[in-house]
Amino acid sequence: MGGHAFKSHAGITFPRMQPPTYLALKQHCVSRLRKLYLHVVVPPEAPEKATYGDLDLIVAIPLDGPESGVNVRDSVGAALGAELSFSENAHLGNFALALSTIAVDADSADSGDDGGHGDSFGLGEGVYAQVDVRQCELDELGMALLMSSYGDMGMIMSLLFRLHGLHLGTKGLKLKTPQGTLPLSTDAQAILAFLGLSPEPYTGEDHVFRTRASAFDWIATSPFFRPQRFRAKIEQCLKRYKRLANREMFQAFINYLDEGIEADFWGSGKSELNGDGEDVDKDKDKERTINKALDFFEARAAYEALVGSSGLPLGTKWMEVLRPNEQDLH
Repeated sequence: MGGHAFKSHAGITFPRMQPPTYLALKQHCVSRLRKLYLHVVVPPEAPEKATYGDLDLIVAIPLDGPESGVNVRDSVGAALGAELSFSENAHLGNFALALSTIAVDADSADSGDDGGHGDSFGLGEGVYAQVDVRQCELDELGMALLMSSYGDMGMIMSLLFRLHGLHLGTKGLKLKTPQGTLPLSTDAQAILAFLGLSPEPYTGEDHVFRTRASAFDWIATSPFFRPQRFRAKIEQCLKRYKRLANREMFQAFINYLDEGIEADFWGSGKSELNGDGEDVDKDKDKERTINKALDFFEARAAYEALVGSSGLPLGTKWMEVLRPNEQDLH
């Protein structure tokens, strides 16, 4: 179900949307937001989704200029024809649109003229869809898309980095140390290159993931993929963030790991455990990866300036006790 931002409003419902409803809503919102912003993007949806709970959009560069005073809650809400809105700040807005007002006819939606033209969904009063709009700077757009595309794939990539002592979020890739946080990169393409992953799924409709398995197989091609360690990290996260167990794609990834480990799908080349089932190389693996990251992103001098003469070697136990913020999972 969508509508989580409006759960306190009685008498309205947010049913999951069938693909035709979702497509018409997307066309309606994109066409109207293009009158306000130069860049309007809908992140690729999670593969194999049969229904949709809400619609997410990312926008950048107001057409009237950065000083135009475009406010997501006010200007965007009016452009979309939202009846209800909620916003934690001026750059992020949640909107409730009555589905009975959204035209199914694609031409009508593209023109932005829904006033009586095209067929409506014929839904009764009080049936809405939630639309979430995030406004970002142009140089933030790549990271926003990387972290919000394909359902839970951004979160899965974040966990992959955390296996190696690094932290990925909407603000980029970072290394956290006792002396402070060292930014490594905000370039989504460079981050994928470091992971050894093809950028094609994020470059156009011709290369999008059509199935969950194709997305999971893609991330498993990374030389930093460690299936057993990945599974153990997920188990830790499930204990701390119980809501993750209800995320369909995340649960599918857990099943993917379990089945692959059971079948020895990745072979000894991807195994981290010795003959006694012990992961004896975890800290050395972290140290190697962090060293590679410092060189790849040309951040070694900045790292040495940050840590000074602390004497803490890379990959030591302090990385284990630095607990990430929950927002790092998004």
